Amino acid sequence: MAPGDGRVVTALGVPLYGSDGARAGTILGLLDLTEPLIVDLVEASRRLGTSGHADLVDDRGLVLASTNPSHVVSEGDHPEFYARAIAARTPVVETVEHITHPNDSDQSSRHVMALRHCGGRPGA
Repeated sequence: MAPGDGRVVTALGVPLYGSDGARAGTILGLLDLTEPLIVDLVEASRRLGTSGHADLVDDRGLVLASTNPSHVVSEGDHPEFYARAIAARTPVVETVEHITHPNDSDQSSRHVMALRHCGGRPGA
């Protein structure tokens, strides 16, 4: 939370590389997860259907923003998928098993997952 105003923010670090491929530095900043750009990206998933949701995750699989408010600042539904997809750093779409929980309104046995890695050095 941002101090004093209740906005949800996350700190971001983006590595910078020189022409020789060596790390030259890092740009640091705060991303306001309530900004219209972020909200619009996540909300677009609502057009995919009533049973779907979208999560914006970091490189650890932590949910930063979601169309499902209960997911925010928690581990994503499918940590194994996120870990594998993030490590690959390439766009991926998979159907994965979903373990339902009594408090989970989504009782489907399979989820179609998609992840596009944004940021960092390609192939790093």
